[in-house]
Amino acid sequence: MYPSTKLHTVSGIKYDDTDFISILLSEGSVAAGIRRVEAYTADHAFTYLTEKADKFDRMGALLKNIKDPEKALNDLTNKTKELEKQIQQLSAEKVGRLKDELKNKATALGDIQVIREKVSVGTSDDLKRLSYDLSKVTENTLIVLGAVIKEKPLLSVIMSNDLAEKKAYHAGNMVRELAKEIKGGGGGQPFYATAGGKDVQGLEKAFKKVEELV
Repeated sequence: MYPSTKLHTVSGIKYDDTDFISILLSEGSVAAGIRRVEAYTADHAFTYLTEKADKFDRMGALLKNIKDPEKALNDLTNKTKELEKQIQQLSAEKVGRLKDELKNKATALGDIQVIREKVSVGTSDDLKRLSYDLSKVTENTLIVLGAVIKEKPLLSVIMSNDLAEKKAYHAGNMVRELAKEIKGGGGGQPFYATAGGKDVQGLEKAFKKVEELV
């Protein structure tokens, strides 16, 4: 019977208490002239390799290619990347359609135009992209968008470029006030800010509160 697994701290590459090192796990410097070697030996090495082989077989079965699971995994990774690209493209197309719909929904509020809408987007990045795209195709307009992403409400406040230049409103201050309606908080720059919260039902209250802030 071979000796059991041991961890050794030795000076140089010398293993005093084992007949051999079967599987070297790691080797590194502990101090000047001292190196730490970690390894499995004998029965423990055999158990380690057996468990690895079993896991390898299970992965092959899951990937439906026991003979070459590495190739199957690479194929799956490539397919996943391709699907992610398709999803991103579809999201961009959806954001483009929403932009065209929303830019015609501006209503007068005081001496500016306001867009207040709950939108269906997949991610916070989509909400940000939609907000920026709208700010580029509108004039004298305050844009307040809400969305529910992963069951959480999000708010976005942005201004058209010309309105932002006037510095009549501060998006960061405004979104902090609106965030109270969704039981959350947020902030950002003078022309663009976001907030997250817990109360989805509060989005409509936030849209209504815009009237108090303009």
